[in-house]
Amino acid sequence: MRLMDFEQAHRAIKNGDLASLRQFIPSTLSANATNRFGWTLLMLAAIKGNTSVGAFLIANGADMNSQNDFGETAISLAACGGHLRFIHLLKRNGAAASD
Repeated sequence: MRLMDFEQAHRAIKNGDLASLRQFIPSTLSANATNRFGWTLLMLAAIKGNTSVGAFLIANGADMNSQNDFGETAISLAACGGHLRFIHLLKRNGAAASD
């Protein structure tokens, strides 16, 4: 069985490759996987403003309120990038508002 690690998932998110993510999440990679700085896959999708990936991760149990080592959340990162559709996606699914 092939596995996907965080870095491969990061590249898939960066490239908007939802098909690759669907092959491995949640079977071999958790939607809540993090890197060494506490960044989640949902945070990476938020930076890109990729609502398709974000919706997929949320549907697979991604924690919308996780904070990385710098205190950032998916919603705060989406706000920094001006990704209003991503912010609305998070809020519709119950994410806490960013401070």
